[in-house]
Amino acid sequence: MATQENFVNRANPVITLAGTINLHFFTLLLIALIVILSTDTPSMAADIPLGHPVYRFVERCEIRGLLDHPLSGSRPYSRLTVARCLAEIDHRTKELNPVEKRQLDYYRFLFADELNRLGESQAEGYMPSWNRYSDLPLLRSLNIFTNDRDLLSVYGDDWGFVANANFSGSTRREEACVIGGEPGSEMILSNGFEARLYWQRFELFGAATDAQVSGDPACFDTVRYPYRKYASTGKDNFDFYDTETSLGYEDSRILVQFGKGKNRWGHGKTGSLALSNHALPYTHFRARGHFGSFEMTYLHGKLVQEPPIFEALDTLDNGAVRKHYADKYLAGHRIQIDITRDLQLGFFETVIYGERGFELEYLHPLMFLRGAEHYTRDRDNMFLGFDLRLKLFQRLSLHAEVLFDDLQFSKITSDTSKNKHAILIGAKVVDPLGLSNSLAFLEYAYVRPYVYTHKFPINVATHYGAGMGYPGQPNSDVMAAGLDVHLMRELVVTIRAQRSRHGANTAGGLNFGGFIRQSEKDNGEPLVPLLEGDLETTNRIELGAAFEPLYDLHMYFNFGHDWRSVEYYAGGRDDDIASDWLLGFTWHPLR
Repeated sequence: MATQENFVNRANPVITLAGTINLHFFTLLLIALIVILSTDTPSMAADIPLGHPVYRFVERCEIRGLLDHPLSGSRPYSRLTVARCLAEIDHRTKELNPVEKRQLDYYRFLFADELNRLGESQAEGYMPSWNRYSDLPLLRSLNIFTNDRDLLSVYGDDWGFVANANFSGSTRREEACVIGGEPGSEMILSNGFEARLYWQRFELFGAATDAQVSGDPACFDTVRYPYRKYASTGKDNFDFYDTETSLGYEDSRILVQFGKGKNRWGHGKTGSLALSNHALPYTHFRARGHFGSFEMTYLHGKLVQEPPIFEALDTLDNGAVRKHYADKYLAGHRIQIDITRDLQLGFFETVIYGERGFELEYLHPLMFLRGAEHYTRDRDNMFLGFDLRLKLFQRLSLHAEVLFDDLQFSKITSDTSKNKHAILIGAKVVDPLGLSNSLAFLEYAYVRPYVYTHKFPINVATHYGAGMGYPGQPNSDVMAAGLDVHLMRELVVTIRAQRSRHGANTAGGLNFGGFIRQSEKDNGEPLVPLLEGDLETTNRIELGAAFEPLYDLHMYFNFGHDWRSVEYYAGGRDDDIASDWLLGFTWHPLR
């Protein structure tokens, strides 16, 4: 019988290819068949990290009507996908202002390899200030900066290899990490290496990072670094190793990948309801097909349960105890229909399952997962929903998402624990009030009690303890607004304001559906209005800036101020005011 232990796994969080290849044999076979049979354009299928600023640039251009086709709601985008967007924008440079033109030149420089393979001209308007050093004979002989972009670059007729080192550091200080707590800090220094190899129709990418974290354990980011027990060990420093990889193929209609990374579905700014990039990367297979106005994305991934669940414990002859961790998986589909150039409708469904082997019922890309989950005896955590995006006046974009958790239409208007759904609505505006080179957003989301939870702990919608859906806990809502302004190509200033409320489970043990690890089966209250429980309210304002003084040297700063309060269900109230700031840099962090 499986057992659950309330401690954090100390094992290295990197999920190796060898550990999952037997479970993904059929998907690997599919990759091989597509690559062998295809005769289309060579691949450039490496993903672009979800935090890359090129997403903001292409989204702004698309809202302005500078793209011939709508953007996909399934992210990340591949390098080839973004290169196609840049090529379309380049054909309409007369509609760009001076800052946008410099941004376009910069991104065309970063994606020159992909543009070249698409037959597009390379950038001429941007060149790093230190490019004169790359002409030195010694560096050329060692293939260092030969393409003026990457530390190492080697090319052939139908292949290419580029590699970069990356370094980053940040320091964060908080007046109080929790209400009533003491001041604390966190410092992170990391170094790593990344490489990308393409040959004919193959694309291979790998990145590894070693981060050294130090400071006060109470302030450590347990979402980003979840596998150490900071408070119980009392240690104020540790190392964290992480990797991201991909092996993929992409042509004009289909993308197929196997690797480790993040996914995000929907158009939300503060997060998405089905899949957000809140959790750590996870090993997965992804396939995406685009046929006219129809796009379909299929995903099957390997997650990690936290706290761990053990299926068996073995005592070896030498006395050592070997733990067999229960496996956990994610399967999902997302279909997007471009009804018009300005209106897109999406349908998505995901399922979390575990404590058994790889489920073949969820393998087929066109299988209706709700039916498959019912067929396999209703053991798993099923989600489905819709998203919508509408563009107006080439300046305004509206978006909405609805998610149903174990859908029961008869309960949808009630306050019972069976009414498990979430809604997100928002808007994005280009150049509001005539403020050039800016993008503003306004968004509201609420997550009903018990959403993302499940009666079986293995099926909770988490990976390493962080939610796979909207950030934060269930039984909460968020109202947020923000503005990004590019004062110049190298400098962007951001302003954010957010009010978040959370109906937490009480210290006395009352379960109001406010903790993702406790379902309504865990002595949950039968009637739970939204935000019932210990009401935690945080009003926050932020001011940030990111600056690139030299090519690929990015410096960033963020200051935040919180007004926090807790209104206890049993009576009484606590208030707190705190500020925090973050200062950091990265070099060669973006691929």
